[in-house]
Amino acid sequence: MKKGFVPGASVQWKGQAGLSLLFLIGAVNATLSPTLPPFSGRWSFLQSALHAGLGTYGAAALWGALSLLFALLAYGKYKANKGEHSA
Repeated sequence: MKKGFVPGASVQWKGQAGLSLLFLIGAVNATLSPTLPPFSGRWSFLQSALHAGLGTYGAAALWGALSLLFALLAYGKYKANKGEHSA
């Protein structure tokens, strides 16, 4: 344990796929019930910037982009893991 714990490749892509699913749920939620200004709270500056730049569905676009990013990362890990076992 001197080097710490490193999860295996199969756990990594499953974790990234799970995060992708959570971000997708966030995107659907932000699409169906978008928040409107004035924003308050710790992340209000981000909400304001997204609303100013992308309109009412700016938060949904952010969550969707994060979902796509993690889905692509999970797919890459999955393909890399699959390649190790087929050789």
